[in-house]
Amino acid sequence: MEPTKTTRGISILEVIVLLALLVGVGGVVVPLVAGSLEDSKLQRALSDAGRIGAAVRQFTRDVGFEPGTPGKNEGLTILFTSGKLPSEVPPGPRKRLADALSREAIALEAAQEKWKGPYLGEVGTDPWGRAYVVVQGGPGEGEHVWILSAGANGRVETAETQDAIGGDDIGIQLR
Repeated sequence: MEPTKTTRGISILEVIVLLALLVGVGGVVVPLVAGSLEDSKLQRALSDAGRIGAAVRQFTRDVGFEPGTPGKNEGLTILFTSGKLPSEVPPGPRKRLADALSREAIALEAAQEKWKGPYLGEVGTDPWGRAYVVVQGGPGEGEHVWILSAGANGRVETAETQDAIGGDDIGIQLR
């Protein structure tokens, strides 16, 4: 007698068990990956803010005043990188950061001789596609310089007079 060949397929129960396992694994892995992506955005924004801050500090050390101010260190000044400005940026004179760090932005001839730039290459936008913002308060008591990304909500929620970052802003304080 000749043995018969039987073809065994996958039963519907085996398919359901396999799908249940895949959904279970996906339910664990997807939140971990999403959390890692958000962490990497935060780290990139903080790193970029650090680079911008280092450039602003070096410019200030070299020429004797902060970029964007005409050698007077007076009043609130807003500097920004390329990209769309976030909402709720404080009012005040605005200037592109790259222009403010250039030799041509310095009106005082003595300060132009101290310029040792370029201080910063193009930074681009933050991880959410908006410009980084430098909020510079005046020289008064309680006025700070903040290098900020507006974060995921797209609103600048940190004022030059605040001692801590507000809302979901990401950045560093220079003074």
